[in-house]
Amino acid sequence: MATRTIGDARFNHGAQYFTARSDAFRDEVNAWVEAGLVRKWTGRVVRIARQQIESCDDGRELYVGVGGMSAVPKHLVKGLDYHSGKTIARAERGNSLWSLFDDRGRLFGQAESLVLAMPAPQAIALLGEADDVARRLEDVEMDPTWALMITRATPQQIPFDAAHIEHDAVAWMMRSVEGENSWVVHATHAWSRKNLTRDPRSAAYALLAYVSDATGLDFARSGAVQAHRWRFAIPTEARPFEPPVVVDSERRLALCGDWCVRGRVESAYQSGVAAADAIARVTLSD
Repeated sequence: MATRTIGDARFNHGAQYFTARSDAFRDEVNAWVEAGLVRKWTGRVVRIARQQIESCDDGRELYVGVGGMSAVPKHLVKGLDYHSGKTIARAERGNSLWSLFDDRGRLFGQAESLVLAMPAPQAIALLGEADDVARRLEDVEMDPTWALMITRATPQQIPFDAAHIEHDAVAWMMRSVEGENSWVVHATHAWSRKNLTRDPRSAAYALLAYVSDATGLDFARSGAVQAHRWRFAIPTEARPFEPPVVVDSERRLALCGDWCVRGRVESAYQSGVAAADAIARVTLSD
């Protein structure tokens, strides 16, 4: 759930919306709505194939963050002692404590318990491939996604607010809820994988041309144009863990993320709750 600001425009360049299927998550979302963090979104959703536009509204309730999708995680960390803008490169267990080391090999901090809420490949990199828990994640594969953020220099009437797109390079686009002329476009996983190491500027303008080709609409005259690469965007296939968390109780370690269920915001919530419960049980048993 990420939000980027470019000039006066805000872009939800990760998840643009989310749904609530389970009772527990629906109750949580209702609390977020009451707190003014999220609201229901009722935009026009279509499907585009060979530049032909058809409505495909399936009746699901969709939610978006108020002021950006990052409103929810920002709310959840209120009151916590947290650090951002730091790179942790290694995690080691010794003397009953976890030690975290930064990308220069310096000790960053220590703790009795460790929760890694991140894509499985990044958790493997932190723990080391020889780690017993890391080996349990070897079969978890994740697909990349290039995200394109664009603002229209000149307004154009576009008959939809979001679109599922059948195209080799472009899979999805959605109008920013914060700006009428701002859009986020997600590339297909196949194109993203093929162009994984491409320069962001080059990827952005390539995708910009593909958007016009896929939709038949003129996006060439755009203002701001930026691209962001999500290297581990979504699980390649759903391989649900039950419960949705990987735990090593003896070492007080829990690994969680949407990859433990499937690539949804709700999946991340369910996995995070399971991780918290697992660590709490270990702590209370001592």
